[in-house]
Amino acid sequence: SMKQRRRDFVGALLPFATRYPAGVVRAAAWDALGQACADLGPRIQDECASSLLPALCASAERDAAPRARAAACRASLCFLDCCTFSTLEPYLGDAVRALASAMADGVSNHVREHAVAAAAALAVSCSTCSDAAKRAAVCRELYGVVAGPLRPLAAGAHYASNKGDLRAAAALRARALLCLAITGSEAGRDVFGDDARALLDIVTRDYFDEARRRPEDDAERAGALKSVVRVATCLGADFAPFLDRVVAPLLQAARGDRILVERSADDSEDDDGDDLQPGEFVVRTEALEEQAQACQLVCALAEATMGGYAPYAEASLAALAPLCGSAITSDVRCVAAAALPALTGCVRVADRERGGRGQAALGPLLFALDALLEAIAEEAEQEPLEAVVQALGACVEAACRIEQGDERVTRADQCAPLLEGSRLPPEALCRALHACLAATLQRRAVRAAEATLDADYDDEQCRADAQAGDADGSLLFHVGEAVGSVLRTHGVRALSGLHAEWLPRL
Repeated sequence: SMKQRRRDFVGALLPFATRYPAGVVRAAAWDALGQACADLGPRIQDECASSLLPALCASAERDAAPRARAAACRASLCFLDCCTFSTLEPYLGDAVRALASAMADGVSNHVREHAVAAAAALAVSCSTCSDAAKRAAVCRELYGVVAGPLRPLAAGAHYASNKGDLRAAAALRARALLCLAITGSEAGRDVFGDDARALLDIVTRDYFDEARRRPEDDAERAGALKSVVRVATCLGADFAPFLDRVVAPLLQAARGDRILVERSADDSEDDDGDDLQPGEFVVRTEALEEQAQACQLVCALAEATMGGYAPYAEASLAALAPLCGSAITSDVRCVAAAALPALTGCVRVADRERGGRGQAALGPLLFALDALLEAIAEEAEQEPLEAVVQALGACVEAACRIEQGDERVTRADQCAPLLEGSRLPPEALCRALHACLAATLQRRAVRAAEATLDADYDDEQCRADAQAGDADGSLLFHVGEAVGSVLRTHGVRALSGLHAEWLPRL
């Protein structure tokens, strides 16, 4: 059986990973086992934990060859990425002790980097424990063990001893920051609070202060920003004083100023650069990834700090809203649209906290809706169109709801009908959503006609049409949800937008 084959595979490689004299062979065996954990998880974790985890812990803690020890830490990361808490629990103490030992001062950077990543995966695995009291106790205990070796790494204390390879030292520091943020946020605000503020001071000072920033840290700014957002989700409103230091670089990345750049000799396929022509431009793919991540992080910060993010909402909307229809990749269009509800909602929360009635959210809401309606009219791809329609309904609810909370709006008396009497009344939203509905139904009719009349219609086309039909069904669901959001927030006053067009189709 496949179960027995997996056990045989692990049993065959473990002697090479743990007892073979040559370190390079032990490392290769651990790499093979780590890849198997990544490819066959979580089955291989559930079936082979009793033999694999103790061996991993022993090698990560005590293997004399740095190459083999690093490979064991890498394999531990692959194992823990797909490991449930119930599988890990009997070996948790050994795993924590082994990884803390591998992160200690004096261990090679190569080993420490993989041990730090594995410790972060260990924290995420512990967070899957279903018993809240046990989860809290385990995460606090884990943080108490790993925070000690992580703090000096996060502060950059290891740079002095690694002057020959500053890039590796920078990568290790970024991993340590993210691991400290993950383990700390899982441990909880009461445990992590002081360290969280110290971590934020380090990141905002050393990564975003132009006067202090190290050149080798530039490549790790994205990882540093991830750690900042993790801390923000833990601190919530207490994170607000640090926003001023991190929002500006996030919005710079979100705007995508570095995506389209003039072609240089480094971009030429010809070694001599003879084919380089003046005025030619290239797209930087790493900048596209950075743009998508920046949009996600802006959304996470706005959701975490809510009213505290309101002073940055206007600039954030100006950067992200145009991306809903103009970004080069569909991924960026999706995440930019998904961020708009949080940005409109944080303005409403701040206005309510000041004693207002939420009217301050009308301007941001109209700005966001303008961008979303334009994207609905022009978007040709299915996934970003769904994201935009979903964001439209979420923006209306986020800006109009009266009380803060995660529960869904169900009645109009829970909302302030901000769009009533504005330049974008509820009827305008209903018309735009109806146009999306009509286009979807038209596509369905065309596919049905082709299936009936096209002599070359075959099984392959039938399967493609079935997939397209499923996608259209998902889009129609989100269109219905968006119309529901308009009705729930504006009540019977929004029904006039349905009479002329929607009711005949319904």
